[in-house]
Amino acid sequence: MDKAIPSIQYVRKLAEEGNSGAQLLLGYRLKTGKDVDLDLEAAARWFRKSADQGNACAQYLLGSVYENGEGVAKDDATSYRWYLCSAQQDNQDAQLRLGQKFLHGLGVIQNRSEGVKWLLKAVYAGYDEAQLYLGIAYFNGHGVETDYARAGILFKLAATQGNTNAQGFLGWMCLKGLGTQQDKNKAIRWFLRSAEQNNSTAQIGLGISFMNDDSGSFPDLISSYYWFRLAKINGGRNSDTWLDYLTECMSKSQIEQAEERVSDWLAGQSEKSES
Repeated sequence: MDKAIPSIQYVRKLAEEGNSGAQLLLGYRLKTGKDVDLDLEAAARWFRKSADQGNACAQYLLGSVYENGEGVAKDDATSYRWYLCSAQQDNQDAQLRLGQKFLHGLGVIQNRSEGVKWLLKAVYAGYDEAQLYLGIAYFNGHGVETDYARAGILFKLAATQGNTNAQGFLGWMCLKGLGTQQDKNKAIRWFLRSAEQNNSTAQIGLGISFMNDDSGSFPDLISSYYWFRLAKINGGRNSDTWLDYLTECMSKSQIEQAEERVSDWLAGQSEKSES
């Protein structure tokens, strides 16, 4: 066994002695079945022991198990109480979840201002998932008024931390000129950062970007086909429709060149997985 990972026997001994960190770790291992038989009820009990000692991470996980009924009876009120305890200790996952619950009335009475308040706490702490979530809310007008400018600011905060979904959203906003000046070159740069990490939505964005220029001609069908093919491999919606359309526009030689690029990409992915 890896010496860096403590044995389950050692973790259990510390947990039984009252160590809150060990209680949290034991609960997590029991919940995930890591090095021990899966036992959701026991996991919830150990999370509770750790949470009662003020461990913010355990409080968050206890909120989650009560919300989802994992090893305990589903209980929204108890779930909320533990999320709140954790969030008040600046646990960003708990702040994000409270924000989501209040914004959309999930197990609590809907209170949009309270939802935004908790989301902003996580946003200001630099949590990219909260930045992305609140950005999407402003982008789609879900729980808040649509505001592309605010969405763009939040997406950029998350994107500069490497959040691939935020990078993809920024690409679409630049491509369509939503909340910012339309800029196809900037859109392509954001799409590429996301697409190179196998984000299928960004790959579709690149396919569209390379398929049409401002005059409506087809400047780079091979690159367009290539990115739609990668999007299909990664489960991108409507990628088949775009590929069918391009196939009608491309020569056999162009398709072969694009497929050769796809084969090279697949070979590179295989090498990465083996290393």
